[in-house]
Amino acid sequence: MPSFSFVYLFSSSPNNGALNINSDGSAFSVNMARYPISMPHNCKNVTAAVIAASIPYISPNVITPTNDQFNFNYLGTNYQIIIPTGLYSLNSLQNQINLGLAALSLPQAIFTFIGNGSTQKVSIQFNYTNTYIDFTGSNTFRDLMGFNAVLVPLAPSTAGQIETAPNVANFDTLQSYTIATSLLNNGIPFNGTTSKSIVSIIPINGVPGSRLIYQPTLPVLVNANELISQSRTVADFQILDQDANPINMLNQIWTVTIQFTYDI
Repeated sequence: MPSFSFVYLFSSSPNNGALNINSDGSAFSVNMARYPISMPHNCKNVTAAVIAASIPYISPNVITPTNDQFNFNYLGTNYQIIIPTGLYSLNSLQNQINLGLAALSLPQAIFTFIGNGSTQKVSIQFNYTNTYIDFTGSNTFRDLMGFNAVLVPLAPSTAGQIETAPNVANFDTLQSYTIATSLLNNGIPFNGTTSKSIVSIIPINGVPGSRLIYQPTLPVLVNANELISQSRTVADFQILDQDANPINMLNQIWTVTIQFTYDI
């Protein structure tokens, strides 16, 4: 039984013809009237497989105004630093706070963030006396660092005092990307209940700010028999998180390459 296959590259770039791009760049449409996806009426065993994807790993874990506040008291004076929307590691969050401290003409060594890879918890070293962080506000990034809605420490610090978060840090809120498309009504099932038209799950194997290059050795094959005798000229694409929830792509370009295969 002979097999045939063809490949389509889809890009969120308007320069490549992407349409109806949403406000954060995570969803777009394409018009394929010139080169429609068509399957012969007598074909069988139609599959779709994502054979490549290029995705910027920038989906933010700090978002204005949801969790962008860093409130603290230093030597009896209250201060606030607003963290720009972005994807932060513990080190990059420390660097951003240091920039904020410098802008306030304060010492950059007031706080030292310490990550423990074994416990996945964050500790904060207070390098000056009479200092504390106020995590009671709803718009702080306390959940990211694993702290509760309290003052840390409960009494103004002593020099060198270390406070450890009671909860595991939550910097990896995004654990993988998933790609959905209206080309297929069904896709990869989630726990055997619903597919949400997912055609690929993209693991995160890079550092924040890098571009993930996905080229699987054995692509996941998705049943696409619904395309038999059909011609698709329009399609929607969306990139989601591991739970198929919308995410913010900060208007960065992402691409996905899909291979369609069928037997005659």
